[in-house]
Amino acid sequence: MARSARNKASKKDGSQNERRWIDRLITVAVAILAVIGGYIAAQFDAKEDREKEAREIQAQVYREYLKSTVLYRDSSYRAWKDYDRYLNKKINYETFRPVLKAWEDARRNYQDNVDQVSVHGSLEAQQAGEKISSSMLPSLEGTHVNNIPPSSFEKAKQTKKNADPGPDYAKFSEGYRDFVYRFCVDVAPVDDPQCTQG
Repeated sequence: MARSARNKASKKDGSQNERRWIDRLITVAVAILAVIGGYIAAQFDAKEDREKEAREIQAQVYREYLKSTVLYRDSSYRAWKDYDRYLNKKINYETFRPVLKAWEDARRNYQDNVDQVSVHGSLEAQQAGEKISSSMLPSLEGTHVNNIPPSSFEKAKQTKKNADPGPDYAKFSEGYRDFVYRFCVDVAPVDDPQCTQG
């Protein structure tokens, strides 16, 4: 009887040890799953945070770009008009010089913003920006505020003999609308039904 009691006690201890090991394995498995789940959640949150930060940067870049396009367009038009007045001796160079400087500053600011869009913008936004750029004055040649107005004015004037000098407003408007559409699509965290291409 003593032996059978010992066998029963031994089986009972073995059974308890087996349960302890199973409990430990389950605990370890749950802990591993919790760590993996936490890692995946952290990665998802980090990705979401990076995407949000990228959208915020992109929104700022797009806003600054749109401001600079309007400033550049308007200063270009004013420079064209005053260049005609300067050539026709209606204004002297000292009167024309600040207008030329404002145009040159606006052009540089615009180019800086074009560079930012090429870094932070989508391909579609860059393409819309190229459409805007092609509507502007051909002003990539040297311009110097202290010299007589740039030769690009004269070359562009000869190409547009019968046209109103200045930016191509229809092309500008089309590019501007396309860019605003891309702004809405690129910066919205989810598809926004109000983003419509105009």
